[in-house]
Amino acid sequence: MGKKKKEKTLMDVIREVDEKDRQEEERKAEQRRQREVEQKKAYEEQLKKDRIELIKLKEGVISDEDIPREEKVEKHYTIWQKIGNIFYHDKAYILFGLCFAALVVFIVYSIVSADRPDMTILYIDNDPNMEYLCDDAANVLEPYCEDANQDGEVMVKMFYVPEELDDDNAANMQLNQSYRTKLVAEFQAGEVIMVIGTERVYKEMGIYGNGLLQDMTELYPDDENATSFGYKITGTTLAQAMGYEELREDLYISFRTPQKLIGTSIKEMEENYDIALRTFDNYIKENRAD
Repeated sequence: MGKKKKEKTLMDVIREVDEKDRQEEERKAEQRRQREVEQKKAYEEQLKKDRIELIKLKEGVISDEDIPREEKVEKHYTIWQKIGNIFYHDKAYILFGLCFAALVVFIVYSIVSADRPDMTILYIDNDPNMEYLCDDAANVLEPYCEDANQDGEVMVKMFYVPEELDDDNAANMQLNQSYRTKLVAEFQAGEVIMVIGTERVYKEMGIYGNGLLQDMTELYPDDENATSFGYKITGTTLAQAMGYEELREDLYISFRTPQKLIGTSIKEMEENYDIALRTFDNYIKENRAD
């Protein structure tokens, strides 16, 4: 029997997406270059043609009257005819412009009115109860976070994105696909720094042991709960504070290190990284488990 084909990790998928994005950008750049070459060629041919006609005109081979000109017939329209004519010929552009303006207004309104968390956390282990307890966990950490976006209030959000559900029905298969898509999107961006998961999940995702997670022993060298990839959840009072004593004991609070990503600048990720670490440091100073 042949060897079982190795499944792709989350980081493998992200690298493939990044490579496809890069190839797509190169393809578009090549298309732009080809268009520019064709436009330049057409311009040069027209310029050459104009020069030939000018030379002929100077040498008397042709007269000025021989050069073809378009006859323009001036027409007079009423103001309503002009408006109707503009709408008739440009209605597609007008409708597109109106739709675009409406879309811009909607997007701006959504951005302005939407809640903007100062820190976002991902819970990426399989625990159905956490789907309903993420707000409780976020509320525990919220008092230790800063008003990073300076909107006058502090908000911490945690999202439950399970590693994988059992593929025993079509609904779970679709959910798995949506969860995986969300994970890929989040790990391509730099907004989410703090993640909560197990060592096994990190290894299967491909983010373990390759510098993608902060070595917590560097930050807390004398703390037995600090590991090379996270901080043991049992070293905190998070379970008791959120009222969920059944919280898995093999979970770790981990932090993504700033990386060069397609979806964000490294400066932005570094800022989010600093906020997440300061929040955790403020929290752990008061909430180490006895």
